[in-house]
Amino acid sequence: DEIAQLETMRYLYLEKGELGGSIPSTIGELKNLKVIDLDFNSLTGTIPENLYELSSLRQLDLNNNQLTGTLSSRVGLLSNLSVIQVDNNKLTGTIPSELGQLKQLAVGFFSYNNFTGLVDEGICELREPEGNLGMLQVDCVGENPEVECQCCSSCRQPEETGGSLRKLVEN
Repeated sequence: DEIAQLETMRYLYLEKGELGGSIPSTIGELKNLKVIDLDFNSLTGTIPENLYELSSLRQLDLNNNQLTGTLSSRVGLLSNLSVIQVDNNKLTGTIPSELGQLKQLAVGFFSYNNFTGLVDEGICELREPEGNLGMLQVDCVGENPEVECQCCSSCRQPEETGGSLRKLVEN
């Protein structure tokens, strides 16, 4: 993998790059990365586990791909992370409570996935005015919401007709 040879890279912007395939596991070897922006591509597979070892990472944009699997509890290791956008993928499981350890987190977009469960109180404690978390979006609208959230800035839900249009409901 040529990407591992770019060890001094700090910013990886490949948004709308028409990329397919999976995120290479060697991305975790780029220890100086501050930004990973791979949104609006056709990436598949899971998020590599060693990505969560990038302690300098401040922004992780993986939205609008076809990623599967779960968001690892190891996300709590990304202590400098201020933005995480994984919306519009095919992720499953719960939104990890370990996100509550990310004191710098300002933006968290998790909607249009297959997450279930409750957004942990520790994440809610990151919300403004006490914390930095100004925007938190999950699928928490409807008669039987997939995710329960007492502190989200907005909740989203696919339209009842099953179409591809989305509806935004502001809290």
